[in-house]
Amino acid sequence: MMTIEKAKYFLKSLLQQGAKNSEIKMYQKFLDILISLENRDLTASQKNSIEEELTNLDLKQPHKNRKSYLRKKLNAFLHYLKSAFSLVLKEHYTNYGMSLGMAFGVAIGTVIFKERGGIAIGLCAGMFVGYCVGQHLDKEAVKQNLVLIIT
Repeated sequence: MMTIEKAKYFLKSLLQQGAKNSEIKMYQKFLDILISLENRDLTASQKNSIEEELTNLDLKQPHKNRKSYLRKKLNAFLHYLKSAFSLVLKEHYTNYGMSLGMAFGVAIGTVIFKERGGIAIGLCAGMFVGYCVGQHLDKEAVKQNLVLIIT
């Protein structure tokens, strides 16, 4: 069983092995998430569920491209935390809102302002609306203590 403590120890050992800056940042992000989870008041069942997920991720499996493998596992773990506990990283909804806003803004801007810079107008408007909605959702998540604090 991969406990939070064992996962932290494993990631710390990867950090000490030294690697590229991008790998170090990713390992540190994963480690910070685990530390943030450890600092939360989790029930025993929540903690067991998280540790089961860490076991299922099989982080220690040897792989040719460890960075890519662990990045996928980090994304899967973040998805699990969001779906199981509604926990998100700081500015999660802002980033998501801006992405959606840009996509819809380009489409709507192209349709409405066909030949007058519609793509640029739609992109800017969509990004602004997405940013505002995302900021609001992020503030709500902070109020509800659903944001994982990482450094």
